[in-house]
Amino acid sequence: MPVATYFAEMLVPLGAELGEGPAWLPARGRFACVDIEGRRVHEFDTAGGAHRVWALPDRVGLVAPTPDPDRLVVALGAGIASLDLRDGRVGPGLTPEGHNPAVARFND
Repeated sequence: MPVATYFAEMLVPLGAELGEGPAWLPARGRFACVDIEGRRVHEFDTAGGAHRVWALPDRVGLVAPTPDPDRLVVALGAGIASLDLRDGRVGPGLTPEGHNPAVARFND
């Protein structure tokens, strides 16, 4: 049986402290990921090469697309919130009952 060979290519050198949480944003046609310890969300236009970064107020464990292409769901240390990609504002979220960010964090 033939063995498949795959090659990985770095999209953008992030310099992330702890990069994780890759997500495809279909409505935007872009790729996103997070730097958990750096408290940043990165978005890449794989066709055009543009790279945008949003700084967040807390560690971020994942991003997920929403029906609104200008908004993402973000899992922060304190709970789940939204990120407006137009202006970088973090919207109100929710904290599950019993969640203690001192001992646990949300992650993909």
